[in-house]
Amino acid sequence: TSVKSISAKLAGENPILADISGFTLDVDAEKTIDIVDGNIVLLLPEISFKMGETSFLDKRNVRLELPLSSSFDSLTLSLQKAKLALENHEVVLTGKAQYCSNSDVAMNIDFATNKWVISEVLPLIPSFYASLLNGVEVDGELLLQGNVAGVYNDSIFPKIVAELLLENGEGCYEGIPYRLRDVFADLSADIDLSAGAISSAKIKNLSAKTGTSQLEASGVVND
Repeated sequence: TSVKSISAKLAGENPILADISGFTLDVDAEKTIDIVDGNIVLLLPEISFKMGETSFLDKRNVRLELPLSSSFDSLTLSLQKAKLALENHEVVLTGKAQYCSNSDVAMNIDFATNKWVISEVLPLIPSFYASLLNGVEVDGELLLQGNVAGVYNDSIFPKIVAELLLENGEGCYEGIPYRLRDVFADLSADIDLSAGAISSAKIKNLSAKTGTSQLEASGVVND
C-alpha cells in the first residue's frame, strides 16, 4: 500500500503536527491454526513530527522491518531481527513478549545497533535537548547492545543490561584548553528500576590521550 502524503494536527496547549510524504506499507502474512507468521515493512522516506515548539523529526527517513510470529492462543509476539532505522542508524530487536491475563507484559528481548557515528547522530537530536550540549564538541563511533528482560506493568519495569563500545572518540569543551583524542571506552550497565533494587555501571576499559598525556580508568559505580 502506498500513500502520497498524510498530514495530521492535534490542537491543544502543545499542538502536535505530523506530516508524512511517500508512505509505503507492505504486509506479508500466513496463518496456521492460531499462529500468524509474517513480515511487515513500513517505509516513511520523509516524515516530520513536531510537538509544541519542539521538532522531533524534520523530513527524516524512517524504516521499520518487522519479521514476526504471533500466537493468538498464548498472546505471544516473537521478533526475529526486527529492524527500526532512522536515516542510517539502526536498532535490531530479537526476542519475545507475552501479554498475561493480569495485564502484565512479560518480555525477553535482545537489542543491538549498527555502528553510529556521533557527528551524524547529533543533528537528529531535537533542538531542545541538543541545546544541553552547547559548548561541547564530540565525535566517535558507537556500538550498543543489550537485553531487556522481565515484567512490565504500571509499577514494575523489566531489567535492562546494556554494553556500550566507543571507538575513535575525540572531543573538547568550550573554556577548557584540553582536547581528548583516541578515546576508547568499553562500558556496561545493569539497570533495575524496581523498588529497593541496585543498578550499576561498570567501566571495563576507558582510555584517552590529551596533549602528551595518556589517561586510563576502570571501575564500578553502584546506585
